[in-house]
Amino acid sequence: MKDIEKNIEALVEKILDKDDLFLIDVKVTGQFDNKKILVHLDSDNGLDVGTCSTVSKKLSKELDIMDFPAEKYRLEISSPGIDQPLKTKRQYLKNREKTIKVVLRNNEIKKGRLLQVSDNDIELENEIKEKKKKVRYDLITIPFEDILKTNVIVTF
Repeated sequence: MKDIEKNIEALVEKILDKDDLFLIDVKVTGQFDNKKILVHLDSDNGLDVGTCSTVSKKLSKELDIMDFPAEKYRLEISSPGIDQPLKTKRQYLKNREKTIKVVLRNNEIKKGRLLQVSDNDIELENEIKEKKKKVRYDLITIPFEDILKTNVIVTF
């Protein structure tokens, strides 16, 4: 499956002609004539249904040309959803100034405002709760290699 996913990733990258659109991941599941191709995209300026539809049509044509190894498949193009963890550096960049929750490889949890993103790490205004409901903030740097998962915290 990994080879198929890599081939589809290359096709999607070729199709994405807008500078603000970017690929998050490709997952292929199922067997034989019951395959599902799930492509997660994101955009610096928001992703709409029309854009997903356009990419879907273009990718479907490309898959037909490459004779995708399944007679029947279901193709889904979408954004990863608000509850999904950040996977790419570009997603971190898009979410600067937002509050995030970072789970480290040692299972420690950090929560705070994402301030900076570099090639190797992120800078976080880490929220520390003290007694009597007081909160203070420390500036911390977290290397990407120490991050298990990061989610954006949505507030309403």
